[in-house]
Amino acid sequence: MQMNEMSGPGDRIAACFGVKQARTLTTTPLHTAKLSITHLAGKVQEGGRSVTLPADDAFLVMLYLVDVRHCDILPDASTTLIKTYPKGSICLISLKHGAAICIRSDFDALAFHIPSSLLDEVTDEAGEPLLEGLLTCRGVDDPVISNLGAALLPMFDAADAFATPLVAQVSLAFNAHIAHRYGCLPGRNRINGKTLSFVQEKRAKDFMIANFQRDLSLAEVALASGLAEEDFVDGFEASTGHDPMSWLLAYRIDRAKDLLSGTGLHPDYIARKCGFIDEHHMSEIFSREINITASAWRLRDRH
Repeated sequence: MQMNEMSGPGDRIAACFGVKQARTLTTTPLHTAKLSITHLAGKVQEGGRSVTLPADDAFLVMLYLVDVRHCDILPDASTTLIKTYPKGSICLISLKHGAAICIRSDFDALAFHIPSSLLDEVTDEAGEPLLEGLLTCRGVDDPVISNLGAALLPMFDAADAFATPLVAQVSLAFNAHIAHRYGCLPGRNRINGKTLSFVQEKRAKDFMIANFQRDLSLAEVALASGLAEEDFVDGFEASTGHDPMSWLLAYRIDRAKDLLSGTGLHPDYIARKCGFIDEHHMSEIFSREINITASAWRLRDRH
């Protein structure tokens, strides 16, 4: 592992953000391609700070450590609406054609510079087809990257002998996650006909099952499948006969049924455990969807 590799990607990114003496962790997770992680922090004056990133055969992941407000600067110099990107969320973009933003608040973030050659090494090592690229996303809640970022922060102050193996391990986990969740396999981000492929449908269902206890948006599930939201909804309905949110609701009801029948847990706890707001909300959903309240289901199934 190297810190502050002169003229490396981390230094160039820091210069673009107007950050002097930024600290960068540079590691070689597999063979020759390097992953650079740069800690960027700065105060922004009224009027904002423009950041222009040059074209590069690489991708950039920004993990926000505080809430950050910024907008995109389009090629014609116009700007998009200013958005707030919450602490813990990420933005993932391709640098193939460069990028430009205007930051409108103080910022604190980790910038992960991922060369395309590193993605090739990751997929080759896993014996999978080369990726066509990574999905662009902005403001996505990604607990995995957030947790990996938290694990990396102390490494900026640690001695090399201690930090180097840990950074390498975290970097491997980061790359595997990025490739799995955001990687575009050949044909993965396209629908052949109307239905989803087996992989697309499985990834969407697996993602919903893994996250059914919390509030989920269609955009998150579509992202997990590698499709635009509209294409995903149409393809999911054609493949399963249900829209994604109805499928997710049915899964939540089935899990609640299991807990109501097989445990003595309080209904309000079961409701929250299964993605409902509370016991009353769960009972309303039961009545609407299966014509019986949650409490009546528990009593009937125990007799």
